[in-house]
Amino acid sequence: MRRGPARPADVQLHALAAGAAGLPPGALVLPTARELSMRPAPPPPDPYEPGPPPPDPYEPGPPTPDPYRPGGQWWPGYGDRPDSAPNAGAAPTPAAGAVVGSPLGGVPGEDPRPHIHALATGGRHLEAAALARAWEEHVQHTYGCSSVEAVEWAEIRADLARMAGDFPVATGLWIGACRARLAGQGVAGPEVHAAAAGALYCWTQLKDRASVVESGPELVAVLRSLPALDPRLLRLTQARLDASRAPGLPRAVRT
Repeated sequence: MRRGPARPADVQLHALAAGAAGLPPGALVLPTARELSMRPAPPPPDPYEPGPPPPDPYEPGPPTPDPYRPGGQWWPGYGDRPDSAPNAGAAPTPAAGAVVGSPLGGVPGEDPRPHIHALATGGRHLEAAALARAWEEHVQHTYGCSSVEAVEWAEIRADLARMAGDFPVATGLWIGACRARLAGQGVAGPEVHAAAAGALYCWTQLKDRASVVESGPELVAVLRSLPALDPRLLRLTQARLDASRAPGLPRAVRT
């Protein structure tokens, strides 16, 4: 049909398609050739009819999705985010470390996360990191180093490092949290994939080749353990790691 000098009429195309379909005898084909031939042909396009206006190059397009989606359910107000519909409207659950008799002071049972988050968003990153580390140690002592509560505080510390722009520390903490969740939840847990996403995002922000090479093998090993992961992510991660290992490259690398 592409090699033909002219496009066949609709009735001819209809007959060709029905004949090539291998239909059994007596099969009803709708519409019939007669009904199709009675339909009015569409009018030819008016060459003088203006088409749709071209897109404005200065008109901002839709916002690009945030590539950093490791979870964040530990921060206050997370339940109000559009991408957390299952928890929409739910009040944040206090961290497991917020228990009566905490050696860190404060009101017994009070959730320390709003204060830590406020410190970080206010630019007081060192204070926020120190306080989160103290809570992590307290929770580890109370519930165990491999407990879910302790892993959540490791993820909080990872996100604080990300907020402070310390991507080497954030990458290492996310990888450790992902390994801990893998050991406790298996490969299908959404928190496992959220931790892997956090590790991958922070690793892509590394500009120093030594940092890329240092944490890259651990990240690749974690990604290989997730069968449901998009295989393209693993290929791109391995390719960037291989390129960073190649001799003769400058110390700083581009993502």
